[in-house]
This record gives sequence, C-alpha cells and structure tokens, in this order.
Amino acid sequence: METDGTLIERSCRGRADAFVAVVQRHEVAVHAYLARRAGAQAADDLLGEVWLRAFAGRGGYDPAHPDARPWLYGIARNVLRAHWRARRPAAPAAEGAAEPWDDVVDRLDASARAGPLAAALRALPAAEREVLLSWPGRS
Repeated sequence: METDGTLIERSCRGRADAFVAVVQRHEVAVHAYLARRAGAQAADDLLGEVWLRAFAGRGGYDPAHPDARPWLYGIARNVLRAHWRARRPAAPAAEGAAEPWDDVVDRLDASARAGPLAAALRALPAAEREVLLSWPGRS
C-alpha cells in the first residue's frame, strides 16, 4: 500500500485520483474530529472545506511524511477556528486577550475520553481500581 506522502506527491504531478485515495483513507477520522468539536451537521460542511484546503495546499506537503492525518487535523483545526470566528459576534479585542479555542478543544477531548475511561475503571478488579484511584500523582 502506498503512503499518503507518495499519493499526495503523485497528485501534485497531475494524478488527481491519487488524492482521492488519501481522502478515502482519512475522511471518517477527520469527520469525527470535526463532529466532536462542532456537531455532526456542521462537520459535514466543514469537511468539504478541509478537503478543498488540503487539495489546494498539497504542494506544500512533505512526502517524506508517510501519514497525512496530522497534517489533515491541522487543516481541520484551522477550518474550525474560522467557523467559530464566523459564528462569534464581533467585539472589541481586549488588550492581551488570548484565543480560548485551545482550551475548549482540550476540554472537549477530555470530555470525550471520560466515558470510556470510567467504564475501563469500573471493569477493573476492586483492588486494582483502588491502587489507581489512590495514586499520589492523581489529580
């Protein structure tokens, strides 16, 4: 199986079908990433924008990287930021105000992991669960 880097490189050389293979490999994961952060309905629209930007920027992709998913997640994150900015009412920028989206993304990711983590903890034998829950570095 060809790497994403090879496929993107072939795409830049005029083989558009090679980029289609990259889309097919990663569309489910990128859509899920968007849906967790913006909802399933918005993710459908945002996914199209991710593919447009990825296709337009594929010439800057380093084909030495075999997996394009981190690159695609970066594009998806930029698309999400643009989406959130467009939905947010314009307000005067406060002096030294920070972008809140990194914190929001971190909290959403942590929230998505909480359910499976709790289920895994419940599945442990009581003694093992107690060891983990009483660990000194636990916060």
